[in-house]
Amino acid sequence: MDRDRMEFLRELQFDRRSFLRAMGAAAAAVGVAGISPVKTAAKVTAGNHVSKPTLISPNTFGPATAMKGSPISARLLLPEGASLRKAKLINEAAPSKTVNLKIDMSAVQGGVAEPVFTPEKTSGDGPHTLELTFETDTGNTTITRPHAVWYRAGFPEKFTFGILADYHVGDNRGKRIAPHINLTKLRGRVLKSLAAAQPEFVLVAGDIVFQPGMYAKDYRTLFDELSGNLNAPVYVVPGNHDLMKLQMGNLWRIEGYDFWRDYIGPPKQAFSFGRHRFIGINSHDRPEADRDVTKIFSELDNKKVIWTLASGALQAAQYEWIKAELKKANGEDMIISVFGHHTPLGDMVDKSLLSDTPLIPPGEFLEEMESTGVKNYFYGHKHANVYDERDGLALTCTGTSGSDLGDNSGWGYRLVDVDGDRFASHYVEVEPHPRSRKKKAETLHR
Repeated sequence: MDRDRMEFLRELQFDRRSFLRAMGAAAAAVGVAGISPVKTAAKVTAGNHVSKPTLISPNTFGPATAMKGSPISARLLLPEGASLRKAKLINEAAPSKTVNLKIDMSAVQGGVAEPVFTPEKTSGDGPHTLELTFETDTGNTTITRPHAVWYRAGFPEKFTFGILADYHVGDNRGKRIAPHINLTKLRGRVLKSLAAAQPEFVLVAGDIVFQPGMYAKDYRTLFDELSGNLNAPVYVVPGNHDLMKLQMGNLWRIEGYDFWRDYIGPPKQAFSFGRHRFIGINSHDRPEADRDVTKIFSELDNKKVIWTLASGALQAAQYEWIKAELKKANGEDMIISVFGHHTPLGDMVDKSLLSDTPLIPPGEFLEEMESTGVKNYFYGHKHANVYDERDGLALTCTGTSGSDLGDNSGWGYRLVDVDGDRFASHYVEVEPHPRSRKKKAETLHR
């Protein structure tokens, strides 16, 4: 954690001229990159009023995984006067095969609708694109989400899933220890290796991009790389680099949450795989002041403030959601795993130094997981491979797939083998640490 805090502090140590130059580059990046390839999400205002129909779930990086022919639950935001007219699934292995969905729409409350879609006929296995057509006051509009639904023939007791952490599109810190490495090609090799392992699904434990000035470009790159290379359901949660805010007066504003909603979906999510329940959390659930780069810049002389900003946190609303998910999973006798970016063992704080917003004590969160029988907590942030165990709860950190290295591990990903309620994992090193290569070369030379 000290390493990450020091790196975060070093990243912020620039003069005002450099800061303004970075702000200008950010504005240019927004103009060049344009809008999301999955369409820009509607802006949500007080009372959940929205400007246009928005699909919250299922999504490309929060998909539904279900038995063939099973109903699919969805969650939508709808403006007044909008109605869902048509829903269909497109089999991505055979795009000409389209399955229409019957729509069972519950009452819309506060702009939120939770329809259930039932296929009119059984489709094949694998990924499907979800396409929804809405009628609005200004005409029809269509939302399309690739990989949003994955059909299966069954859920095995024995299976393997993958974990990526600290993917960090746009981060060049890895060049400090490997100056000639091409980090874009490295990420591609990591994804190719992970896809070849054929995991049932992949968890991405935060820090998918690097800095807000390049969100417009880097979120799009992230979307293309993950959706284009992984042939399994992918579930993504945010880290401390992903949800920052940057603003220049009233001219323009970059809000990390907007990009997250456009390209990823909700910052927290939960899904089931047979008897297993996986709960993904936003462990950088910080008050807005803690995410505001402009405000952070004004506090550069206050090292106590700066040193806490990379740490994780939970606010009350999300914590209540986590407790409800744990209670529900326990009631259904599920085997529970939680994944996030920060660990409550030293990487999360209970107080904001820039805001009066109360935060949940990390120890309370840890005790909640222990008392509800959570088997695993998977996380990243340290750029290292670390394992701890407390009262039956295993806490496992996965090394980075695209940034600087925090221990002697190289760049790679984790595979977790599951057999009923037993878990065993190992880190797959795609590119070794430069020091490891040097030691091997010295040994061979001798």
